[in-house]
Amino acid sequence: MANLIKKAGHLGRAYAVLELVYRQFYKNGKDANEAYLKMLPLVKDAIKTHGRDSEVAIGALELLADLAPFGAKRRNFKRRYVDKPDGWKQLPADPNQLSYGYWY
Repeated sequence: MANLIKKAGHLGRAYAVLELVYRQFYKNGKDANEAYLKMLPLVKDAIKTHGRDSEVAIGALELLADLAPFGAKRRNFKRRYVDKPDGWKQLPADPNQLSYGYWY
């Protein structure tokens, strides 16, 4: 009985790790791509309407950057597309065209 409980505990931990990996690499990527497609026109409109240095434009760019995966990819995304004054112009219409080093 104790052996069965021990095996169930290992299976539970393995399931939790697999679920975390799935959410981090697949589900979150799909959700981020959908949000990117909806937010990009809003970001570009905010920049054209209020200017690149306005709070609205900076906030919209930051929200877009927060969709990128945590860590080096998000840092790379911010450096290339948010921190550079004309970086937003390089954002592709399709998130699948973003390099792996910047997106999912």
